[in-house]
Amino acid sequence: MCDSILRFSSISFVIRGVSKALKLKYCLQTRSSRWIERYENIFYAFLSGCAYTLLKSDWSKFGQHMERKNSIFYVGFSFEGAALGLGYRLRSSLKSGEFEKMYKRLSPKYRYQYYVGLGWWLHLAFKNQAFKYFEVERKLDRLYAPILYDGIGFKLSIFKFGFYPHKLSKAVERLGVGSERSKVVYQGIGRSLWFLTHFRIEESIRKIQSFHYSIQQEILSGLGIAVAYSYLDNASTPISKAEALLDETSFVSFKQGLAFGWKARKIQDQKLYDQAISQQGIRDEVEKLVSLVDYTEEVANNYYLWVQHTRKAIKQYKEDKSVELS
Repeated sequence: MCDSILRFSSISFVIRGVSKALKLKYCLQTRSSRWIERYENIFYAFLSGCAYTLLKSDWSKFGQHMERKNSIFYVGFSFEGAALGLGYRLRSSLKSGEFEKMYKRLSPKYRYQYYVGLGWWLHLAFKNQAFKYFEVERKLDRLYAPILYDGIGFKLSIFKFGFYPHKLSKAVERLGVGSERSKVVYQGIGRSLWFLTHFRIEESIRKIQSFHYSIQQEILSGLGIAVAYSYLDNASTPISKAEALLDETSFVSFKQGLAFGWKARKIQDQKLYDQAISQQGIRDEVEKLVSLVDYTEEVANNYYLWVQHTRKAIKQYKEDKSVELS
């Protein structure tokens, strides 16, 4: 009985997602055809990855299949969707560490995306049962595991609450995951904002500024991740606008997100990454930010410290071109 309910919930989730995408397409066609095209490609890649791992037992050719179905630019989103399907398929063994074994069979390059996709599944299955999240998290890599809360935040915002500060803050509070994990939930909310505002950075920042200042930093971090990752080929334009609109502390948080997004892209496809940042004339700046992420990863023993160390390193480097973390 329980298995049937979970299967139905998974199918219903996919159907609702497709319906949402179509609704956005037809309601917003007159506003931004470029936004709609990119949104559709991202969402199709996500759903195709999810469907593959839900319906097929042999995942050895997953990457090849996704590259035939999607442009190489969007393949990373397929692996994020795949993790949602993995969560469902491995639901009875998630607490034993099987998730990380399975995603490495698909491809270890998409590590960030897997944890985000797992967060989607966990919220679909367990809603506000925080102890269920904790049970799974304890079996995962300590540094990366909290990224699953990013997936929870994205799902909360994109499908249920949109971007309404009061509703979202209440929803995060109801999760009951604690203050540190909630920061990563808000990071996911920040990522969703980039889509909800149709890739308009000025509108994104205006909405973020309606939240309490302490929360804004995490939302800006998520916004930066989304800009760097989904707008890899045109990130320089929204970045220059963001710099003009944000104070120094806020822009550092935004840049920390950018750095994480670029790092993910570099790991996944060096050629695509090199081509995109070179064409925009931002190679030196991007490479420096990515190198700071590499450095801080080595000295951090959990995701929360990694984020904070990266922000500190970015600020220090800007001030005196050196980095020293304690």
